[in-house]
Amino acid sequence: MSDESLLNYATPRVHAQTPRPNWLAVFSFAWTFALSPTVVMLFFHASDSLDATLPDWAYMALGVLALVAVPAAGFVAAIVATERGAGWDSPYRWTGFAVCAGPVASVVVCGGLSFCLREFGFLAI
Repeated sequence: MSDESLLNYATPRVHAQTPRPNWLAVFSFAWTFALSPTVVMLFFHASDSLDATLPDWAYMALGVLALVAVPAAGFVAAIVATERGAGWDSPYRWTGFAVCAGPVASVVVCGGLSFCLREFGFLAI
């Protein structure tokens, strides 16, 4: 028997390639830190004109979409990306991006949800 076969059971396999990037983690990071703030700022910037021109149901739907659904997509992507492995022990190179994006996206979703509930009369603060 060769020396390699004797130690094969105790040593993990090492691949010659570097670990591939976790594109879902990169997507969640970009979605959370680039697209979501842009959509939220555009909604708040155009909020007065949208409220005056759109019917109430359309303004509510657009508000929920911009303030809750868009950040929620980044949050779901971050959760799925971190299920593959945490940033500190993942074989994927950029899972740490999802570890950073997940909490930020959840805070933005909660803030958008509370704003929508207060603005549309479901929550009296």
